[in-house]
Amino acid sequence: MRINDPVFKNRVVIGNEQFPKTNWIWLIMIILIVTIIGTVVYLYPFNIKEIESKPEPVKIIPLIEQKTLKQDEQLSDEVKTLLIQAQKQIKRGRLSNSKTNSAYVIYKKLVRLAPNSITVQNLLNEIINSLFTRAERQMSKQQYTAPIKNNALHTYRKILKIQPNNIKAKNGIIEIANAYYKLAFKKQQQKKYKSSLFWIEKGLEVAPDNINLNKLKDTYAKHIYNNNNN
Repeated sequence: MRINDPVFKNRVVIGNEQFPKTNWIWLIMIILIVTIIGTVVYLYPFNIKEIESKPEPVKIIPLIEQKTLKQDEQLSDEVKTLLIQAQKQIKRGRLSNSKTNSAYVIYKKLVRLAPNSITVQNLLNEIINSLFTRAERQMSKQQYTAPIKNNALHTYRKILKIQPNNIKAKNGIIEIANAYYKLAFKKQQQKKYKSSLFWIEKGLEVAPDNINLNKLKDTYAKHIYNNNNN
């Protein structure tokens, strides 16, 4: 049946009810949107879940680090007590005297009790570094070989007793010899030969094979010989 009435032209009849065409369009669009969203949720559930709650990254401890932690956790009470004593001795400056309960003497006890402990091994590095700090301070004050037991040479030799192949300590001794060479050379330039010889001998006590000091000594000997023959 054809409807010509403009009032009823845009309406359809369902049973006894009238329903506008525009409402049908909106209903169809809503159904389509719900269907699309449902399909996306069904097909990609894991991706959505990952976006909503991304887990925190887990810190992986390397095997070496795990081993270190395990070793130090197993330290006995005796070892822990000795470590505390060693730290106190370092603060007091009692680093390596073999006749007292110095930090190095305590370290040697610790090595027997816990040879694989990283903490114990680090203690030795701390002792060595403290000795180098002392030597540098003595060098800055020109305490090369005096006073007794409080000079750079004495400190470097202590380090070499602990670590015989320590290059830095060996270079420190060479530096002392060079300092004496400079003093001796300066005195020789000033024609103060006796004073020059004093510093030459001092330097050769530190480094008997030092080439520069030995050459300077030869120069001194030639000067003395020429003076005696004139």
